[in-house]
Amino acid sequence: MASYPGNLHTFTTKVDNTDLVLAAHVNVLQDEVVAVQTAVGTNPATGTNTYTSSGFTVGTSHLTLAARLTNLEVGIIGDSHNQYVKVAGGSLITAATSSTKGVIIKGASSQSANLLEVQNSSGTVIASISASGELTDTKLTPDLDNLYVTTYVFG
Repeated sequence: MASYPGNLHTFTTKVDNTDLVLAAHVNVLQDEVVAVQTAVGTNPATGTNTYTSSGFTVGTSHLTLAARLTNLEVGIIGDSHNQYVKVAGGSLITAATSSTKGVIIKGASSQSANLLEVQNSSGTVIASISASGELTDTKLTPDLDNLYVTTYVFG
């Protein structure tokens, strides 16, 4: 049974005319090679896109898996397109420019689940926006007598 991908197998160096090489030695090597091949898949260097400073180019075949991974990394880190939202720290969404929408939530065709849910640490929904745009909350609704709206913008 192969060690990879959970662990890296430690091999011992064999010396000609000194060490006896057994079938088990070869079988372990074969198991590890099959495990790596299974994890990496076929044609791992072949991608459908290449990132360049001017955007993505379709239909590129990279020479190595390392080249393809480097290309992905360059695309992720080097993307400076202003039409996208940049995520910082996993909890803050900042629009890239003053004319970029911070967040767009677009439902799927025939959307039935909520478009947005705010949940507490227990997973209880405390506010939501339904697929039809209905706002539901657990704190504001019971206290509507004390609600004061300063500005309301119609579409």
